[in-house]
Amino acid sequence: MYFAVYMGIAILWVCIVLSLIDHVNFQVQALPAEYLNHGEAETLVPLWSKALAAAASDYLESKNSNGLKSNFGHMQGKGGRVLKRLVREFADAHRNIPNLT
Repeated sequence: MYFAVYMGIAILWVCIVLSLIDHVNFQVQALPAEYLNHGEAETLVPLWSKALAAAASDYLESKNSNGLKSNFGHMQGKGGRVLKRLVREFADAHRNIPNLT
């Protein structure tokens, strides 16, 4: 029974991650060219996609390690840390850009 529940959660997470990757891709393409550094749009989406997939894997591993007894999972592995670092670095790199509106 746990295997079936785990597989259901895994399939759901694959769908969520794919949806997030599409959303990130759309949002990056919608940014004004002046906002991103040269070549950043081409590298940002694949890098963040890989980090999202790794973070989702961490979440599933966390859920599996406690026997699916709670609704809480954590991205405490390497994937979650990489995703947090990427978001932090992106925010820091674009913090002082003037408002383009």
